[in-house]
Amino acid sequence: DDRIASFFGRIGYNYKERYLLTLTFRADGSSKFASGNQWGYFPAGAFAWRIIEEPFMAGTKEWMSNLKLRAGYGTAGNNRIASSLYKLDYKIYNDKTYGQNGSKNPYYAPTNSIMANPKLKWETTVTRNLGLDFGFFNERLSGTIDAYWNTTKDLLLQSKIVAAGYEAQQQNIGQTSNRGIEFSLNGAILQKKNYSLSANFNINFNRSKVDKLADGITTQEYSAGWITSSDVIDAYDYRVIVGEPVGLIYGYITDGYYTTSDFAEYTNGSYIIKTDANGNPVAPTSSIGTGTLGVRPGVIKFKDISGPDGKPDGKIDSYDATVIGKTTPKFTGGFGLTGTFYNFDCSIMFNWVYGNKVYNTNKLVTSQTYNTSSADANLLSFMEQNNRYSYIDENGKLLLTLEELAQYNEGKNAKAYWSPLSFADRKVVVHSWAIEDGSYLRLQNITLGYTFPQKWTRKFACQQLRVYGTLNNVWCWTNYSGYDPEVSTSGRSNTNSGLTPGVDFSSYPKSFSWTMGVNVTF
Repeated sequence: DDRIASFFGRIGYNYKERYLLTLTFRADGSSKFASGNQWGYFPAGAFAWRIIEEPFMAGTKEWMSNLKLRAGYGTAGNNRIASSLYKLDYKIYNDKTYGQNGSKNPYYAPTNSIMANPKLKWETTVTRNLGLDFGFFNERLSGTIDAYWNTTKDLLLQSKIVAAGYEAQQQNIGQTSNRGIEFSLNGAILQKKNYSLSANFNINFNRSKVDKLADGITTQEYSAGWITSSDVIDAYDYRVIVGEPVGLIYGYITDGYYTTSDFAEYTNGSYIIKTDANGNPVAPTSSIGTGTLGVRPGVIKFKDISGPDGKPDGKIDSYDATVIGKTTPKFTGGFGLTGTFYNFDCSIMFNWVYGNKVYNTNKLVTSQTYNTSSADANLLSFMEQNNRYSYIDENGKLLLTLEELAQYNEGKNAKAYWSPLSFADRKVVVHSWAIEDGSYLRLQNITLGYTFPQKWTRKFACQQLRVYGTLNNVWCWTNYSGYDPEVSTSGRSNTNSGLTPGVDFSSYPKSFSWTMGVNVTF
């Protein structure tokens, strides 16, 4: 069963419209936790000082219409986990039996591979806020400034464990925080009898950070779950690192592909990498993404950034994986205009995000010819023969020697992408080519309306009659190559989606839509 009970109370105090105080308290109980941990208690309080009402502000009323200082502190709980994770549940298996005393018998076994944890309790988010509201010239210009600091502790996360028969355990571990500043501004630019124009603007700077993980742990691995672990070189494509923001994508740095200039010769079916005057290879050997045929011209190349001793070692292996993208934006915001002209009204709204990365997994899937999840995959046009390195020319001739490959794929015929055969081991490799800038500016909404004169509508017992049309998601300016940069979906069940944001896997883009309507007031 999944049951919850909540109790809530509030006290408000107002003194001369100057000092405002609100205190709240709530208690939440959940059946998802064991007895003794079922209840969480969450107090909150807010205080506001309307400075504009103070006697010493009397001389400012001609030009200042509002000035209020606000401060708030609050807590809230989260219990969004599966039921019964605090206890060990068994189920009977009648269809899978084992022999005992000469006969087959059903047996009981745990229902899943998640070890029970009777110590589970509510996750808690603490919010702190300090704000200032202001207005000038009878609210012709108004706005707010807010600074906030939010902390989430006792996070309900699955953690990998080493225990016979189990893979993970739901635990209360770690702490994250968000600090930021928000600014909004509203202005009445024109205010005339027959026409008007107003504008609004807002911007938000937010910085997230992982404050701590489980005791003694500074880094933890998580999987976005967009592909099964058997189809990817490293299924754990996200990292959570103490002191860093949430949403770190982990993989290899793309460095083009191997060309014939990296090899000395082709002999006995193998391509031999050149060495320099000191006997060092001019290109790193690789065990990642090369497939069963090994390193050869046209195979994707990754940067050699580290080795067992922390220095480049001429090899591409797990030591060369690193953080290749941060999905948190540097800032977000929006702006809009609203105007009237006689009986016409119009509004237009924009929003934007800047400085975040999107994990475009669709590019990884469509740049290989085969994997165990999608046999005979349909490659997108960027991997057609004119764009990618190929071992077969237009006439179907197999090209193997360095001279043939150089003539067909390099020089004037240089190709933009590697050969999809580089994934002949049927494993996807997460690399920086699939990490793209997710910044965008979106024309979110346009509305145009017309209100009929009352001298016409009163004849039909109608006080007001307005017709309007609205366009939504009109246009999006972005360098992102996918369908929509505003995305965060793995396409599969992902219990850690809050720690693996910014994934684009077969996501459906936002639709353009239009609406026409009538507002009637009697």
